[in-house]
Amino acid sequence: MNDRFTKTFPVLGWVSIAILLSSAIALFILVDNTLLHYLAFALLIASAVVPFIVPKDYKDSDTGMLYTKKEFYYPLSRKNELLKSLDSSPSTLVLADHKSEGEGMRVDIYSSKKGNDRFCQIFEYVPYYYKACSQLTKL
Repeated sequence: MNDRFTKTFPVLGWVSIAILLSSAIALFILVDNTLLHYLAFALLIASAVVPFIVPKDYKDSDTGMLYTKKEFYYPLSRKNELLKSLDSSPSTLVLADHKSEGEGMRVDIYSSKKGNDRFCQIFEYVPYYYKACSQLTKL
């Protein structure tokens, strides 16, 4: 498994949670109105949902740069084609979801937020998890 990229929770998520929680607490304490207490309860629920909605960033352990991750799925029958294109010319790797054809291969693309750096890695599905079948390659 690739341990170069670690999942991080973005600052926007922490700020959103702080604003929602402080607003809910203020409404509970400062206002004596049942309708606004319902609003405060809704804000508490929203602050619990935010971590699942905000997209995650991936931090490169070598450089410290932030990346976004996209996953593409392919049928197992295209394994050799994907590995050949990654070895010969990774920048021409055709990326489109083929979920309707079935899953079995996953291609992860990490794109830099502040630059043009992109990395790619191919995984094969073995029961219960995806196992890396290629090295992390710079595109």
